[in-house]
Amino acid sequence: MLLKSFVCCTNRLFNLHLQLHCRAKEKQHGGLQKKAGGL
Repeated sequence: MLLKSFVCCTNRLFNLHLQLHCRAKEKQHGGLQKKAGGL
């Protein structure tokens, strides 16, 4: 039971990390597109 809750908690943290990473990538990509459009 303890292991199950630990895995669930780890999965939640991992998903949160992935979401933050994807958002950061989107921001970077958006910034690059703006630079390319400015040229």
